Amino acid sequence: MTHLKVTLVQFAPERRNVNANLMRMESAVAASPGADLVVFPELALTGYLLGGAVQEVALPLSDGSPLALEPGSPAVAFGMVERGSDQLVYNTGVVARDGAVVAAHRKIYLPTYGMFDEGRLFAPGRQGVRPFDLTPDWKIGLLVCEDLWHPALAYLHAIQEADVIVVMAAPPGRGLPEEGDRNEFASTEPWELLVRATAFLHGVYVLLACRTGVEGGVTFSGGSMVADPTGTIVARAPEMEDARLEVTLDKEAIRRARASFSHLRDEDPNLVQREIQRIVSPGSEPADTLDGP
Repeated sequence: MTHLKVTLVQFAPERRNVNANLMRMESAVAASPGADLVVFPELALTGYLLGGAVQEVALPLSDGSPLALEPGSPAVAFGMVERGSDQLVYNTGVVARDGAVVAAHRKIYLPTYGMFDEGRLFAPGRQGVRPFDLTPDWKIGLLVCEDLWHPALAYLHAIQEADVIVVMAAPPGRGLPEEGDRNEFASTEPWELLVRATAFLHGVYVLLACRTGVEGGVTFSGGSMVADPTGTIVARAPEMEDARLEVTLDKEAIRRARASFSHLRDEDPNLVQREIQRIVSPGSEPADTLDGP
């Protein structure tokens, strides 16, 4: 299976209305019969500005996927509030297929500044990142929004042989763009830079699924996009509008990108491990280290 058909669904979830969002997502998946994977944004099941309602909308993954889909439907990636077995709540990206949860990533970096209040609502993920096999030929890594802004996580996915990094996000639209910029918001350009750089450095596809709509006076930007392994944006959704992006990923594009720029081949995670250990545990260097600073 050298090609993977993916649909990104950009929409505005109804805040705190899980049932309404489930129905809309199920309809969107039913309208994507040829897809291998359908991707929704961060917290697609609940909306973003949840406040004290975060406890009310949390669901355990032990009950399986909350989506009711026909057998043989595409795999679905979506964001939700997860109630863990520890009774803490997490901002979690989930992949489900045929009623079962096949992968989950708890958001690690929870922004708590400005309009963001996630550190007061959610527990951070502690496991790190674990790419999973969506098919025998395609390994997928999951990140949630702010996680992409911390490059170590994409690096960890890449050295574990991820072919695709799926990012579920809910970025607010902020700032006025420069004159002549095609974007509605100045905040869209940094997201594009992150997506393109991550794809190029690691020779992977990066899929960014963003939400739209307005909650509590906050406008969410939309502008979902897909970058190929050369860092080229190959599909882009409009800002502030519900939209669908349908793209076909090609495994051969990964091979070509990594043949031209062998960054991943040259990576040395053992060196990184030693240096991190040196930094976090001063005095732990082995006795035979080189002289000098």
